[in-house]
Amino acid sequence: QFAFQEEGERTENTPNANMNHEHKSHLSQKNKSHSRAKGGKVDSSLKAVQARQAEMGKEDRFNQMVQLRKQKRDDLLMKRRGLNFLTEDHEHVLDEDTIQQVEQDLDNVAPKIIGILPLSDQCDTAVIKKHMAEYCLNYEQQIRAPSKRELKEMQKKGEADMEAEVKVEVSGVEHRAYICPNAGATNNLSSNKQRLIFMEINRNDVYSVLDVGKVADIVLMVMSSKITDETKLKLNPDQFSGAIDEQGYRALGLLRSQGLASLVGVLQHLESISSKRQPQVKKLFQRYFTSEFTEKHKFMCVNTLTLDQDINSLLRQIAVTFPSKITWRDDRSYMISELTKVNRSKKEIQVSGYIRNNFLNSKRLLHITGIKNQLAFKIKQIEISNDPCPMKLGKREKDRVMGTSRAQSIVSSRNA
Repeated sequence: QFAFQEEGERTENTPNANMNHEHKSHLSQKNKSHSRAKGGKVDSSLKAVQARQAEMGKEDRFNQMVQLRKQKRDDLLMKRRGLNFLTEDHEHVLDEDTIQQVEQDLDNVAPKIIGILPLSDQCDTAVIKKHMAEYCLNYEQQIRAPSKRELKEMQKKGEADMEAEVKVEVSGVEHRAYICPNAGATNNLSSNKQRLIFMEINRNDVYSVLDVGKVADIVLMVMSSKITDETKLKLNPDQFSGAIDEQGYRALGLLRSQGLASLVGVLQHLESISSKRQPQVKKLFQRYFTSEFTEKHKFMCVNTLTLDQDINSLLRQIAVTFPSKITWRDDRSYMISELTKVNRSKKEIQVSGYIRNNFLNSKRLLHITGIKNQLAFKIKQIEISNDPCPMKLGKREKDRVMGTSRAQSIVSSRNA
């Protein structure tokens, strides 16, 4: 019951009137009813699994850490040996002969290609290349020289004299491979067994910059302080330092346009600066290098007063530097080739070199840089030739390489 109130009157409501009144809003929320049938006890088997995981969690984490450490070590070993191209994606592409050749010829991993680019007119890249090549040749002469025991055996057979010297002959090959000496510490696995090919870049030739940049694994960015005016550096460093000129910036732009490889900075002619100002000048050139290529790349000096020590440090840095991965190279085979034979009657040429990345086959077309009247050639035959710069591994080191997971996966795929 309700008691209606007229204007100016007072009304007394009963308790029943307030209890029966309900106000329903048009915007009231409607919740879904609770389903009691779907509830219940959790399966005990799930609890048992969770309990076992909780009990063995520490052991599992330890085993996982050991496996990850081993995988990283294997990948690092394959990368330093140059075998990181052998991934799971290549297993179904390689034929049995190629896989067997990879297993047997681990010594014949393609050498690193080192491009040398001068960033100014005062840089002398020929001197740097010459000193690095001579340092490597001296090392080859030492490792290939026969031991005292071998000399005694050779003397008994009458094949050599006790004082005979074994000399390393420099072949007429333009792009010769050199064995890199003292490439790093012992914890760098097999990085001390690397070969290097040195190539100068003519910065005034656009095609030379592009062609060498396409195949180079590491590029030495050479600067010179030969014309640096140390007394006027504070006034205008860009004008009086002579670090990078206009042609040098143009060459850098060409390299960046197709993918820049790993870098190592080199400063020449620092001995021409007074000893008091040398730290200041070196710091200035290092700042120029860092502003162009960030701080992750190494910057070094090659001083004529400490030439052997500086060349040794430079070669060590080259050996322990990982080549940057350039995506467009992964799907292409390429090599630095030398023309060995020309048959004009059959219109055939024979070239030799170290094949990089994928393996070539006779069904593909081949482009030779520098020949403008013909874009592609047919491959008639591919042969495995003798390595002009062999690099032999010890049995223990070869077993370590073949013991990696990548190598074992290739062996198992061949035997399957």
